[in-house]
Amino acid sequence: MTTLTVTVLDVADPKAAVAAIDAVAPGLRRRLSASLRDALRGRPAAARRYVAAHRELTERLLAAMHEARPDLVVRDDAGEYCVAYPGGCSRTSIELLRTFAADAPFSPWVQLKGPGTGVALDLLARARALLPGVEPLALPAGASFPRLDDPDALLRFTRLVVEAQQAERSDLERVRAVFGLSVTELGGIFGVTRQAAGLWLADGPPAARRAKAATVAAIADVLARRLKPARIPGIARRPASEYGGKTLLELIAADRHVWLLDSVRRSFDYAATA
Repeated sequence: MTTLTVTVLDVADPKAAVAAIDAVAPGLRRRLSASLRDALRGRPAAARRYVAAHRELTERLLAAMHEARPDLVVRDDAGEYCVAYPGGCSRTSIELLRTFAADAPFSPWVQLKGPGTGVALDLLARARALLPGVEPLALPAGASFPRLDDPDALLRFTRLVVEAQQAERSDLERVRAVFGLSVTELGGIFGVTRQAAGLWLADGPPAARRAKAATVAAIADVLARRLKPARIPGIARRPASEYGGKTLLELIAADRHVWLLDSVRRSFDYAATA
């Protein structure tokens, strides 16, 4: 496996890069291509599948790069990735990678290699360009941006991708963002592993957990409307006498989320009328 992951970072030509991508993310080029065809025609469900495939490829490449260069692509105790720089470790490059789904289909790589393969190569090339000291994956001579015969289609596709990305943030992503949770912590409040929580973020929670996810998201929404965002992660982790000495997150993990939602709503209703 080490040889494969080193190849992801070091391979110099597109053909070898495709083989390296397939080794760490089998089947994803096909999924990207199949979903992209209908997404570009304006079909929302296909756009959601495309965004999910792009997100999964991003995670697979990050995992491969971390395995190859754990000194460069660092994974912290919570399982989050960051890029090591002389002054510390930054998540900016990691977050940036996840925003490239909207314009990837219109890159020179797609013009050169077709939809699925082109998007995958575009993501790998951008990832390598963001890593200090890593040689970029250079475009072959003569590559160019595709001709845009229908600018409205580009705008429509971009909007669909943004909507799909926002939909992924609904419930679980809002919970994670408002409470400042790592993927490991998110899994903890639902009683599942980090790996399971990561899958839920990509595909949504299973039917049996959707009600809890919606309730916890409602708690997050109330707090986000009433409190300064920077205060909420600390409040969620602070033991409170009204919670029997437990934290808000501990109550959620103990499946007391329905009672907690009612309690949070009542506390703010009282504050509004006092």
